[in-house]
Amino acid sequence: MFSPGLNAEDRLRTLLERYGCTLIEGPRFDHEHKLDFVVSGFPQIPWLFHLGVQVTTRIDDRTKQATFLKIVRENPVTNRNIYLEMEPGVNLEKGGAFVVLTALVEFLHNRQHSDDGVVGLRVGSDLKYHFYDLAHAVALPGGFTRPSAVPTPPFVRPFGGVPGTGPMQSAPPSVATATSSHAAVSATGQHLAMMPGMAGSGLPASPLSPVPAQPISGSPKPEAVGRITRYNIERSIGLIVGQDGTEYFIHKSNFSDLMLRMEVESLASQNEWFDEPIPVQFVDGGRVPGKKNNIAQLIRRHVPNSVLAS
Repeated sequence: MFSPGLNAEDRLRTLLERYGCTLIEGPRFDHEHKLDFVVSGFPQIPWLFHLGVQVTTRIDDRTKQATFLKIVRENPVTNRNIYLEMEPGVNLEKGGAFVVLTALVEFLHNRQHSDDGVVGLRVGSDLKYHFYDLAHAVALPGGFTRPSAVPTPPFVRPFGGVPGTGPMQSAPPSVATATSSHAAVSATGQHLAMMPGMAGSGLPASPLSPVPAQPISGSPKPEAVGRITRYNIERSIGLIVGQDGTEYFIHKSNFSDLMLRMEVESLASQNEWFDEPIPVQFVDGGRVPGKKNNIAQLIRRHVPNSVLAS
């Protein structure tokens, strides 16, 4: 099974990566945003996204829950976030990690959760899981415990909500079933609306969008495509090589996608030159005084048309 604390987090990360997930982690995520790791890719799923996860074995710790909720609301770095509680007895190597993966996939792809920026997730020692409303759990006098005799989870938002009754309504049995211990994955393109840096794509903005792209004064300029090949974390500057070979100067203030910037900084802390350049989209901001190259502005992760159209 697992020992409480960091050992559980480390082993869960290792197993998720073994299953084919792409994870991002670092001290800044942990200290500033209370995220143990960020999932940016699932196996066999081509869409780009960022799902922040905090892992804990401390069940119903209202102080920890409230701190996490406050940070992801006031200082979000990811658009979708999960507060993951694992009960004592969860065996990560014998199905526990796979159950967590199943729940993460459901959260991103089930339409029932498409409007949820942050939720609580409880995984039991019997390898059953359920989602719960984190804000409601923090407000309860005794915290939230797993329902035993209750036929439906009490904090499930029905499809589309119930006008005039508030967000914390019990779902009908047909809807509540989707949050039980199976992956009721309803693939939908709605989660693309939650991707950082999607301003101008025609998709609705996320309520927790970290850094929306700001328009450049004057006439709109077409975006260019290139790759970040180098970034100096101490000077906060780097280099993009465009598709035609043109080099562009970049500064950390020119990123419209905060999640991308943090990923770049994480990679640059290991090596200034990237072995695998990062594909990006940007706007040519013109020549900068004292620099031989034009500057790239509104830098965001490149999303191929084939992905957006899928």
